[in-house]
Amino acid sequence: MADEPKAAATAISHARYPGSFNAIRNRPSFTNGGSSVSEPAFAGRIGGNQEFVANNEELLNKPPDAAPISNIRDALRLDGFRKIEPWRMAVIEGWGTFFLIGCFGAGASGLTMLSPSISLFAATLYGALLNVIGLTLFIFSAAPASGGHLNPTIPIATFFAVLSFGVGLDPRQGKVFGTALSPVLVGLTLGFGTLASSLAKPGYTGISYSLDLGKVGESGTNVTFAIGYWRQSAVDYLGDARTAYFSATCSDPACGCVHVLEDFAAADTEARTFDAAIAGKAASVAGTNYSDIVTLSVRQAFGAMDVTISEETLDTSDPLAFVKEISSDGNVNTIDVIYLMAPMLYVLAPDYLRLLLEPIMRYLATSGWPHDYAVHDLGAAYPNATGHDNGTAEQMPVEECGSLLTLAYIYQLATGDKDWAQQYQGLFQKYADYLVTNGLYPTQQLSSDDGLGDIANQTGLAIKAAIGLNAYGVMTGQSNYSDIGKQFAKTLYDDKAGTDQNRTHFTCSQGKDDSWGMMYNLYPDVLLNLSTFPVAADIVTLSVRQAFGAMDVTISEETLDTSDPLAFVKEISSDGNVNTIDVIYLMAPMLYVLAPDYLRLLLEPIMRYLATSGWPHDYAVHDLGAAYPNATGHDNGTAEQMPVEECGSLLTLAYIYQLATGDKDWAQQYQGLFQKYADYLVTNGLYPTQQLSSDDGLGDIANQTGLAIKAAIGLNAYGVMTGQSNYSDIGKQFAKTLYDDKAGTDQNRTHFTCSQGKDDSWGMMYNLYPDVLLNLSTFPVAAYAMQSSYYSTVRMPGGVPLDSLVDFGKTDWMTFAAATAVAPGLDNVGVRDMFTDDIHEYMANGINTVPFSDKFHLQDNGSFVTGQWSQYKARPVVGGHFAIMALDGPGQSGAGATKSGGNGGDESGWVQIIYKRLSSYFYYHWAATMVAIDLLPGIHICVKVAGQALTEHEDHDEEEPDRTATRYISRSRQNGREVKRYRFATLETAREGQTFAGDASKLKDLGSIIITVHQMRWTGATVAAIGSKDLPTVGVVSEKALKGQALSHSVDFAAPVPCKTAEYFTAEPVRGLPNPYATIVFRYRSLETLKSMLIVPRTPTPPPLEERDYDTVDREGFLELQRQLKALKEQKVGADVKVKRERTDENPRPRKVARPTRNSTLLELDDDGGVRESSTPSVVPREIIELD
Repeated sequence: MADEPKAAATAISHARYPGSFNAIRNRPSFTNGGSSVSEPAFAGRIGGNQEFVANNEELLNKPPDAAPISNIRDALRLDGFRKIEPWRMAVIEGWGTFFLIGCFGAGASGLTMLSPSISLFAATLYGALLNVIGLTLFIFSAAPASGGHLNPTIPIATFFAVLSFGVGLDPRQGKVFGTALSPVLVGLTLGFGTLASSLAKPGYTGISYSLDLGKVGESGTNVTFAIGYWRQSAVDYLGDARTAYFSATCSDPACGCVHVLEDFAAADTEARTFDAAIAGKAASVAGTNYSDIVTLSVRQAFGAMDVTISEETLDTSDPLAFVKEISSDGNVNTIDVIYLMAPMLYVLAPDYLRLLLEPIMRYLATSGWPHDYAVHDLGAAYPNATGHDNGTAEQMPVEECGSLLTLAYIYQLATGDKDWAQQYQGLFQKYADYLVTNGLYPTQQLSSDDGLGDIANQTGLAIKAAIGLNAYGVMTGQSNYSDIGKQFAKTLYDDKAGTDQNRTHFTCSQGKDDSWGMMYNLYPDVLLNLSTFPVAADIVTLSVRQAFGAMDVTISEETLDTSDPLAFVKEISSDGNVNTIDVIYLMAPMLYVLAPDYLRLLLEPIMRYLATSGWPHDYAVHDLGAAYPNATGHDNGTAEQMPVEECGSLLTLAYIYQLATGDKDWAQQYQGLFQKYADYLVTNGLYPTQQLSSDDGLGDIANQTGLAIKAAIGLNAYGVMTGQSNYSDIGKQFAKTLYDDKAGTDQNRTHFTCSQGKDDSWGMMYNLYPDVLLNLSTFPVAAYAMQSSYYSTVRMPGGVPLDSLVDFGKTDWMTFAAATAVAPGLDNVGVRDMFTDDIHEYMANGINTVPFSDKFHLQDNGSFVTGQWSQYKARPVVGGHFAIMALDGPGQSGAGATKSGGNGGDESGWVQIIYKRLSSYFYYHWAATMVAIDLLPGIHICVKVAGQALTEHEDHDEEEPDRTATRYISRSRQNGREVKRYRFATLETAREGQTFAGDASKLKDLGSIIITVHQMRWTGATVAAIGSKDLPTVGVVSEKALKGQALSHSVDFAAPVPCKTAEYFTAEPVRGLPNPYATIVFRYRSLETLKSMLIVPRTPTPPPLEERDYDTVDREGFLELQRQLKALKEQKVGADVKVKRERTDENPRPRKVARPTRNSTLLELDDDGGVRESSTPSVVPREIIELD
């Protein structure tokens, strides 16, 4: 024993070897009862024999298997993997463990099988004996080679510890590795074991703690058990402890468990019914895949919420809901998270929106949040809803303001509750005002698009601001906010501030065409039907005035009998015909929707004319007159020859009117005529001879499929209208021939042909539309589907052409085709939207300045560009844009007929309103916008003096620069000067001969008020003090400088007046638009100057007294005549009258006419060549009239 310290010291002093460590060496063997057991020396192994310490000098110079101290570099070396001893030990202990578990497992299985027939004590005793005997034998078997460690954790730990980290477990290595390394290594070992063993079986979590739930067996009855948790204080809301809502019923966990178990059956039934209802509704809307998404989502969303009441009062009349932003950060009631939950709550439980928003609004009302925009959330860590009085919550100002306003309106719209938002009106307006100033071009900030980070000018945020403002305006009735929101939308979409220059997509960041994003913020615009951004609604609203404006509703001038009104419409732009039938056919959808009785008012003049037998043909007339307003008929039979077109249209229109109004009497009185035209179609409709149609691109060709389709549907409509099914049968037989027998399609039946028998021709089969509108089923749904699917294959850059021969489109026929695509049983929304998007793109592209043209170019062709209007403008055929709306039925929005249908002639109906207001309404509308420049619709600019707008005059001979409007203004003399700051003044001139430096620059823009309008993008705002500034005045100018300029007035300025500090905005021009966008010039002149320029008519000069009728001359006039005669006689005394001979030169030079003097006498040549004396004029000084 005395030598042991020395040996230890020797071992420590020789721990210098720089090589690897953890080599295993054999310790000296010992004998126990004659048996020799070889045990490895301690080498950092868990459970290693530490009785002896190596003291062999040779051993210590080898890789430090037993070295007491080594450095980190040596500790991490892997040389030990090359030694055979660790591998031998691991294999032996592995196999030993394998057999041990196999034997014990078999025994455990046997006990399980025997357990029902033996006692618990016997089974336990059997297991204990098996462990004692079996484990002992296995340890002895493995001990000579490895020490007999058969626990799976020990061999694994030993293997890695011996090879690499063993010395770290040696207490003597603390100076190198520290005492914290051992637990880490043990934890790593257990973690590795868990990972490896968890792969053994799906659902098994690996080595872990477990709880014995007892014996698993079979039962004949269902057993219900509940697992849950109970939080007495669910949420800390601004210092008010809130508990779960059910605490009002159950005050402790035991009560809660009993309630859950007792209510389970009813709750289970309700839950299953609820699931089925959601799944069924979702599937009916968008299919089973969508149903799976929704049903999987609903519990997860509701599960994140706590509905609470006050823990102190348990008052159930004041519930508040809180939601955790799970996983991302744990915030409480994040506004943009509630925004995402809104669709679910809108459908299932709208009142939850109020429950979630109420805590936010109460907090914001405390003024704890220091900013002028909405807070992001109520707390950084759920369930602590303690607010952010320090103002350090996530900064997402536009995101949260827009979301909050939108959510408030969603709740109001869903529940009808206007009172809740009203109590927070001040806050909502504050956030709306923030968006007005900061929403269109957001500064650098975050948004709910996590991928962007905090960047400026996010288009998605600007969209949210636009829709939020519109929602707030509608919610509160403040239309000015809605107008601003829609102006934001116009800037982003129409003016392309938020799109690429080709307007193929919204950009992610404004001005970066190659960026794009998922514009999810557009969704509330659709959900709430706000129309902030343009949709097809723009098309019909732009169309309705143009269509109605082309009509005159008339009565007899002689009798003024209002019981017999007739309507007339002009085929504007294309030719000026009166009541063209195929034009009325195109207007029919609008009239069907708004005022069905107008169909009768327009058709009645036609039928009355046809009943006179003035039209000599056996088919319907094209129109009532070649030149509006002369509806004089065509007794000579020379109107446009479109027999099938007009017969088919007339029959269809008659049935549209009857179906919309229920009035069967009107058509009955013209039954003979209608049958005549039906018979014409029977004979001539299926294979039309060479003739014109409403497809302008075809010309007069034979066998037009579109005409045959019109004939088929017209015959069916006539048959249904009159109850003569034989006509309907013929119409359907036509359809069968055209579609089933392929007479009107290509042989592969991919599309209807333009001309029968020509497979490579195609056309827009707009004549299918009445079959859908009137639900006639002349053609099968498959025919609609075939044609609708074909359109996208022939679409040009600007849209689908009218037929295969042209490159232009017609917006009216496009809308007919779009409506046909969503026929019952087809519902091809994609094709419908393709057409409406193309029309809207054309309508809003900003390159056309004429009234809405229904015809436009679809591709660049050298002479025209895509989207440029063509040939027609202001035509009433735009009523066809209502074709999609008409599918919802007639007489919408209060429209109706004056007979048995619609509103029955109620004075509040559209028909009566239009009867009485049509003329004055449209005159007022156009007159109000005439003086505004066409480029700025809705903006009226004028000059006011003393609060009154000055009269404006146009010089029609003056050529205006592009995008410029010029008006002349004048003001009559008044006493005093009402305009105190900027005012008109008399232009002072110096006598001839004097000149002044700078006259040219003074007069450059003198006499003009020039207003330039710019489309700008807001870039920032700065507050600056506005002080007094010396403004130059014109002063005196020379008459010479005024030569040739009709100037009469100058300007000057009143004394400076104090003004407040003003906020001004910095901005930059919108890329791609003219700058300036428009220029308005007002030229101010005296009335006399305007007369001299012939802009204002001159005041007629009264005739001389001697030429007036004596009955109209008063006493003063006679006295004046006497004075003139007396003066004349005095001048004639002694006067020597001379006559100058005329020059006989062939090229006499012009001579100046001498000005008359006071004493001169004028001679005039009369018609007979004689000479007579004229009166002597008086030279009077000029009167100078000043304009203040």
